Amino acid sequence: MNKETAAKFFDLLYQDNISDDANLVIWANGPNPNVWCRSIEHALETLDRDEYRDRSYFGLALQDKERMAAHAAKIGDKPDLGVRRGYAQSASWWPGVGLDLDIRVDGKQKNYPPTIEDVEWMLEQLPMKPSMIVTTGGGIHAYWLLDEAYEIENSDELERIRRISYGWYLQVLEVARSRDWTIDNTSDLARVLRVPGSLNTKYQPAVEVSITMEDGPRYNLDDFEVHLPQDLSVPVVDASVRREVNFDIDEKAHPPLHLIEAACENDAKFELTWKWARKEPWSQSEYDLSIANFGVSFGWSDQVIVDAMIYHRAKHKRAVPKLRADYYADRLDRARASSGMQGQQEVLERLVERGSDPTAACAEKEMTIDDINALVELKGTRRSGRSSSTPATRPSTRCGTRPASS
Repeated sequence: MNKETAAKFFDLLYQDNISDDANLVIWANGPNPNVWCRSIEHALETLDRDEYRDRSYFGLALQDKERMAAHAAKIGDKPDLGVRRGYAQSASWWPGVGLDLDIRVDGKQKNYPPTIEDVEWMLEQLPMKPSMIVTTGGGIHAYWLLDEAYEIENSDELERIRRISYGWYLQVLEVARSRDWTIDNTSDLARVLRVPGSLNTKYQPAVEVSITMEDGPRYNLDDFEVHLPQDLSVPVVDASVRREVNFDIDEKAHPPLHLIEAACENDAKFELTWKWARKEPWSQSEYDLSIANFGVSFGWSDQVIVDAMIYHRAKHKRAVPKLRADYYADRLDRARASSGMQGQQEVLERLVERGSDPTAACAEKEMTIDDINALVELKGTRRSGRSSSTPATRPSTRCGTRPASS
């Protein structure tokens, strides 16, 4: 861990706003992965511990413990600081937008931009240039920072910040879609990102996460809002405002195994997830979210995805059964939000406003979700084999954009 780099980074983001009421959450894998830090010095002490020196992450929005406890009680979670890294609803200070822009390396299955140069091209198309760029080994983190971190004092201010963060993600997504690429939705205020100065050990040799640009322009909230549609809505990913679920919970759930087998054949990464063989040291909840991500991208129904998650938990016996509808609804909502599907309509509407014809870009796209499901139903009579170019690996939606896989 390069503590000097980490210290400079946190100072650029938060100045002196980290406090007892505005904690910087540091995260790493482990049974109690989160440390709620009261100062930059506290964060650096945490990062110097063995379990945090590599693969360390931080929560972009500073968190208020009391708000976290109140929101956890509201949605039925335990307010355990060691387990919870906070929620969007418990954010107390926000430094600006931070997006994780991956490239297609190390066998990644999503249709990310191919190279760092392609990501840089995307950023050049935006009406506002990044304030800071961080390279991670698998892409970059781009930050559009405020003149000074913004204190979130009430629900109206919270919704304003959430709308700006999500809306700016859609701006970048629109540019990516113009070249048939995708980016992950990392606009959630509780999102964690890699700490500059830490090591990304997913690659060999390990890559130090480093700041490559820090002197870009700073902004205020109005600068963002002039570029966003006035009626833009933020996806629902919070259990306290959950949509009505359209699935049942059954502890003996059994998904259609022909769908699982076909997915394993057509997507090597899904097969690793299903067999609990990912190289990442994931928890069961991370495997649940991966299954939800794949299920959304394959066009499975909510019921099939939920059955697959419950069955997977029972099959591998790595965690206690979880039979709460709100938990699985949360996995589904997060999968849809991170796939970009919930932002798809806003992007298309803005293209229409600019005089573009979105249907023209769909004419030569791959297969629709209905087509994929129809083919999967034929799986018993013809085995397609595994191939990265098989249509079922990256199915398209009706409008031609590809949702993310995992």
